[in-house]
Amino acid sequence: ELDRAVPVSIDRSDPDQLTVTVTPGNGGNYILCFLLKDKHVSGSPMNFFVEGEIYDDQCVFKPLTNGQLFRFNMDVLEFQVENKHPGKNFELTAKAKLPSGAMVVLSSSKLSEDNQMFYFSPTEVGKHEFHVSNNGRPITESPSVVDISSVPYTDSLIPKYQGPPVVDGNSVIIRFGGKEDLREEEVSAKCLGPDSEPIPFDIKVSASAFVLVLTPQKPGNYSFHDISYGSKPMPSFCLNVRFVDDRLVRPDIEIYEQSLTDSGAMVEPDDQPTEKLPNYVGPPTVQGNTVFVTFNTEGLSKHKLSGLCLGPDYHVQKLDIEASNDSVTISLSPDKEGRYTFFNIKWGTIPMPSFSLNVKFIKNQPSCSMEKPPNELDSKKTTVRLPDFSKTAIQSDQILNLPVQGDEDELQSLEICCTHLELDRTVPVSVDRSEPTQLRASVTLEDSGTYVMSFLLNGDHVHQSPITWIVDGEVCDDQCYFEPHPNGQILRLSEGVIEFKVQNKYGDKDVDLRAQALLFSGLVIPMKAFPAKVPNQFLFSLYPTEVGRHEIQVWNKERKLKDSPLIFDVTKPMLGDSISRLQLPKLNERPIVLFRDTVFIIYNIAGIPKQEISVFCTDPDSRVHPIDAKYSDSELSLVLAPKKAGTYVFSEILWDSQPLTPFQLEVSFVEGRVECTLDKRDKDEKPLMAGLVQKDKPKGLDDVSQTKDEASIVLPKYRGPPGVRGQAVSVSFDVETTAKDDMKVLCVGPDDRVYPVNQKKTVSGISLYFTPDKPGNYVLQNMSWGNNSLPMIIDLRVVFTDDVLSECKAELKPLQVTSGKRPLRAGEYDYIKTKKV
Repeated sequence: ELDRAVPVSIDRSDPDQLTVTVTPGNGGNYILCFLLKDKHVSGSPMNFFVEGEIYDDQCVFKPLTNGQLFRFNMDVLEFQVENKHPGKNFELTAKAKLPSGAMVVLSSSKLSEDNQMFYFSPTEVGKHEFHVSNNGRPITESPSVVDISSVPYTDSLIPKYQGPPVVDGNSVIIRFGGKEDLREEEVSAKCLGPDSEPIPFDIKVSASAFVLVLTPQKPGNYSFHDISYGSKPMPSFCLNVRFVDDRLVRPDIEIYEQSLTDSGAMVEPDDQPTEKLPNYVGPPTVQGNTVFVTFNTEGLSKHKLSGLCLGPDYHVQKLDIEASNDSVTISLSPDKEGRYTFFNIKWGTIPMPSFSLNVKFIKNQPSCSMEKPPNELDSKKTTVRLPDFSKTAIQSDQILNLPVQGDEDELQSLEICCTHLELDRTVPVSVDRSEPTQLRASVTLEDSGTYVMSFLLNGDHVHQSPITWIVDGEVCDDQCYFEPHPNGQILRLSEGVIEFKVQNKYGDKDVDLRAQALLFSGLVIPMKAFPAKVPNQFLFSLYPTEVGRHEIQVWNKERKLKDSPLIFDVTKPMLGDSISRLQLPKLNERPIVLFRDTVFIIYNIAGIPKQEISVFCTDPDSRVHPIDAKYSDSELSLVLAPKKAGTYVFSEILWDSQPLTPFQLEVSFVEGRVECTLDKRDKDEKPLMAGLVQKDKPKGLDDVSQTKDEASIVLPKYRGPPGVRGQAVSVSFDVETTAKDDMKVLCVGPDDRVYPVNQKKTVSGISLYFTPDKPGNYVLQNMSWGNNSLPMIIDLRVVFTDDVLSECKAELKPLQVTSGKRPLRAGEYDYIKTKKV
């Protein structure tokens, strides 16, 4: 969950085993990987779950200049939070729990890329708890407790919240009071229920106090807003209503702070004087590919600047906002020419004017101009008037009808478009222009999230455009969906393996799919997406090992798919069918040619959990040839598009970490069509089980026996160091027998290209020569002498000076004999320790 590496201690003192020690410092899921040559060994990765709350360890309270975590600046309590990992995204929120039990949401400003300052105006005496979260998780030191002995600032003109809320039968009473000489004023307020519907409530006013009485009918959040005492606005708040056994219990309350004027009276955004807003400092500046728009904040109260931006194609653009002591800067990196509209700009909770930048590129460098600075009134007059939906409760699956009034000519030219902010896609808009002085724009809100609607006249936004509204609820991914199998079901059981498919609806958009299975025991199993033969389709598979409820959650770009999670019950474990689980893919020796020029080499993987396959393929010119892998329910295809006739060698084929039988493909072209035959390296090889290595027996002998010829074979011995002969590198071996078999070797260079190797025989040995053309590592591998493998790999480090071969150093990597009774055969070795030569 914290997305970070955990230190691992390894004790290698015992030659037969090692001990791995991990100290989990936090609750959550931990994944432990065991890799050999960058490949997971059998059983890796393994994961375990640590019970307990997961605390964020990315952000911490940062001491201020006085050395303390908290300080009073005039009448405002301040504290600072720092991101310990620069470059890693963070999103901080903070609340203060008052002695009365009320929760107050704190305002903040960004001091730098990794530092954020929070502000709180205390109204109560006593212990205050400050809760800080990063991306929804409390930071390690949270909550931090501060005991406030006196309130430095009070406003006798406005009643204060006097909590906690009181439950009286089926009603909740929220009390606000003040001093005895507080004059009686008219009180007004509004309330929205859990489904954003208007909720009735009672207001009772006395000489020095007033109470709000709410009788909720169901649990959920009840939001009180537009509260005013006479002409003075008061903070909004939210009640979290709960029922236990149909009995109303005391709800939690969360109060939202508002901005203060110099006199201390809280004001609504509309009443805020314009001179108290940040002042635009023009013109915009350009550095590299980034445009900067700066506002002066000298002498203003500290708040956070926020805003959104739409590009020329009405897609949301990423903005970076940085604050200093006397200014705040918005930076944008445009990727195309056109108009960039900045809107929903707020200084704290106070709205600021929208503005636009016209961007052009000159020699691939952006330049920009601003027609109307944010501080100037719009001089362009228009008759178009947009409806006010700011107080409208909007739900998903609702059709929103917006009446727009104006002059007939302007309405005919008005362009309307809508964008879903989080999903970054265009939402269809239906426009009815049947009436001359009014049009009706209709939008179907299918998903939760933020919608942005733009109204443009001659390419310019009209007054109040763009407008935004939010549909409550979790924003789910609408790009991918679960594709049913031919039987109409999402899940399919294939010989003990559970499989399902995910389809990408938009082929022009990338996907980033991940999934995990939550087993009945609480164990979480990560699942990988494999590309299918069907375009834009991906396959997932799970081998169940437990009985009971299973839950599979699937995300695309960190957003849950609409129909996720998939929930099902396993009634019979598959542990007894361990043989099918261990089986490896079986090669079909008849390749298929499609589209005249594409070869599909088929493996049967029915009933086998899908794994990642890696293949090393060389073409007739000994160059590495790219191979694609495509999956279906029961097959895996290696896709080859040969460009010339000849032999294509497939070697080092790994199914996850298990080796598969190498083979070669003989390709020819007949009338422009590819024809090919497949030749396995070992005709008599039987299907292997995962984790097992097949060892061939000499004909007529047991594994432990040796023939006289085998016992007398002495393999060539490496004679170092390597030599440099002009532009060639030589590697020599001593041979003590009179037999002069040919030595076979594969040389792979730094760019994975295969280099030809020549050999020269002498009386006492044999020398290998190859000509490197660039510096780097050249690996001699797959070495054999006659029918016997040499138990080594030679890693050669080649150095060039002034484009001339000057030096070569060797590192010998011995290979372990698995039999111990006879010389090595192909496939009978694995890596052991590295030894310098």
